[in-house]
Amino acid sequence: MAVEHRVTIRLSPVLYGHLVTRSLDGQPVAAIVRQALALYLGEDTSTRQPWQPPLADTAAGLAAELAAIQSRLAAVEQRLEGLEASRALVEKRQPARQSDRPTGSVTPAFDPTRYRLGKLCPRGHDWQGSGQSLRVRNKAGYCLACQAEDARASRAAKRQGG
Repeated sequence: MAVEHRVTIRLSPVLYGHLVTRSLDGQPVAAIVRQALALYLGEDTSTRQPWQPPLADTAAGLAAELAAIQSRLAAVEQRLEGLEASRALVEKRQPARQSDRPTGSVTPAFDPTRYRLGKLCPRGHDWQGSGQSLRVRNKAGYCLACQAEDARASRAAKRQGG
C-alpha cells in the first residue's frame, strides 16, 4: 500500500480563480495541483489519474445528462407552442395596427372618454377589425359609423330635394 502525504498550500485569489475555472470540467482542484506538480517534476502523467471516473461511469453520466437536456427541450418547445397560440389569439382580437392597414383607410385612435367599443351594430360596422362597433359613451350608445352614414344620406336627400 502506497503512503500518501497531504500538503497545504496558500494561493492568491487570482490563481485560485484560475484553478476553479479549470475544475469546471469535473476535475478537483487537488487533482489539478497534483498533475501540475508531477509535470513540473518530470513524472509520467500519461496513466489515468485517480480522480478520473471509469469510461462506463462517464458514458452513463453523459446519457443521463442528455436525457435531462432532451426533457427540458421538450418542455421549452411545449411552452413555446402555448405562447405562440396565445400570441395568435391576442393578435386576432386586437385591432389592426395602422401600418397593417391600406393607405387610404387610416382610422385614428378614439378618445375613450367620449367613445367605447361595444356590440357589433346591426349594419356590421367593425371598428379596425376588432369585431366590435365604435359607439358613443352615453345612454343611447349609438354606432358612430351608422350616425355618419345617416348624416351622409340626409345630406344627399336634401341635395336631391332641394
